[in-house]
Amino acid sequence: MVVLRVVMMAGVVAAAAALPLAAEEAEQLLAEQCSRCHGSETYSRPERRMNSLAELRTQVRNCELMLGLSWFDPEIDTVTAHLNRRYYHFPTPEIGGGSE
Repeated sequence: MVVLRVVMMAGVVAAAAALPLAAEEAEQLLAEQCSRCHGSETYSRPERRMNSLAELRTQVRNCELMLGLSWFDPEIDTVTAHLNRRYYHFPTPEIGGGSE
């Protein structure tokens, strides 16, 4: 389970470090899909339910599945990283910086 989380977070960190196109793609995906159910107030309300980056990614995946979107992991990671940068500000794990 821990290995899966590290791999999952590595994808989110990679998406967060992607070119600006990723932010544009995330904005487009949010506008086209996420706003079907809710607006930006969902992300900024004080009683939000997300408490970690992993929970945020799980929720993005759940929304994608409920809407039947068939996103691949890069889209999930791009939207997760974008929401985190813009609204949540959860710490992202360092990749490749540890001693081996």
